[in-house]
Amino acid sequence: MNNSKEVFLPLEESKKLREKYIASFIDTEGLYYKNYILEKEDGFLWDCFISANTIELSEILQSPFLKKAVYVLWDKTSYTPFLHFHIEQVLLIPMEEVLKEPVKYTEDLYLFDDSFKWTYALTHENNEYGRRLCFEQKGKNNA
Repeated sequence: MNNSKEVFLPLEESKKLREKYIASFIDTEGLYYKNYILEKEDGFLWDCFISANTIELSEILQSPFLKKAVYVLWDKTSYTPFLHFHIEQVLLIPMEEVLKEPVKYTEDLYLFDDSFKWTYALTHENNEYGRRLCFEQKGKNNA
């Protein structure tokens, strides 16, 4: 771990969080999920959200959910400048740390907490206004 407050969780714990994340937010019955995420380990989880809404990054940054520590996970295909962790590891970090250096945390990242009631996805794509395409999704038990 470096000087910031970021904590990469052990791989086994991270895998369990990823599994719970997928169970809470992702349509695992769809062809895209089956063909790309499972079979090829390619693609983006945000393409498999159950019923996500687009949202502006500025709205996400003002969310009351982000006033505490959040989990961050990435798609297996995401590029990340972190060389000291496995791509499947989940990061636990105070949101203010992410806001200090958002570029450091790359694209196609997913923010959530241990309630699994909400998630935000920050993608690599731009919306029709040229701003970063972002999504919000409620958990299956919260829809």
